[in-house]
Amino acid sequence: MEETLKKKDKILSAADIRTTFHTHGRTVQAVRGVSLYVESGEILAVVGESGSGKVYL
Repeated sequence: MEETLKKKDKILSAADIRTTFHTHGRTVQAVRGVSLYVESGEILAVVGESGSGKVYL
């Protein structure tokens, strides 16, 4: 089997990411259950609307 067809190495792995804020008597879930995996040679981009919680990943 060629080298390029072999399983790639994971360089980043995160599972079930959650971020919750408690403010002004309310609970806000900014991020709920996000998982991501990046393998060698891959590029990850996080996109979304303003205020969607990207920065809290």
